[in-house]
Parts: sequence; C-alpha cells; structure tokens
Amino acid sequence: MPVVDIVRVSGLLSIPLVYLSLLGFIKILGFRFFERKSQILFWVTGTANVIAIILFTQVWPNYYILMMIAGGPFRWLGCTCTDDSQNGELREARRRIFPNRRVHIPT
Repeated sequence: MPVVDIVRVSGLLSIPLVYLSLLGFIKILGFRFFERKSQILFWVTGTANVIAIILFTQVWPNYYILMMIAGGPFRWLGCTCTDDSQNGELREARRRIFPNRRVHIPT
C-alpha cells in the first residue's frame, strides 16, 4: 500500500482525536471548559488543526511530510505571540501540574 493512501486514511481517522486531545489538554491544565476563553481556544485551535489535516491528507497528500516540518515553526510562533496575561495563567496551571519544576515560558 503506498504511503499516500495510508496518509489519506490516517488523516480522516485522526480528526476526532484532535478535539479529544484538546479537551484533555484543557482538563489537565485545570481550565473550565465552558468559559469563553477555553471555548475560543478549543474551537479555533481544533478547527485550524482539522483544516490542516484535511488539506495535507486529502487535498495535497503528497506533501504529508511538509505538515510535520511546518508544525514546529507554528508552535514556536504561538509561544512567542502570547501576551503576559495568558503567560501568567499558563504558568499557574503548569505550577499546579508540576509543583517541583521550574517553569520557563518564553516572552
């Protein structure tokens, strides 16, 4: 079976996992799911990831490796573009999860 066919099938199977993993992420960090900020984070991030999965597995399946390579800079960009209020909330959530670790969030 060619890699492109495997990519198409695995892309469709991974769409529900995007939203499930985001829900787990929100719950683990201790955010309330039904608050406005959490809903915005959930739906914007989830929908952007699902669009990327559909584009790179159904529309352009030959570029599956590009999706993996391009994910790193987008993650870095997301970390550097957050404002201080978001960093404070994230820092507190990380301290609750890892109380003995020093938390560094790039600014």
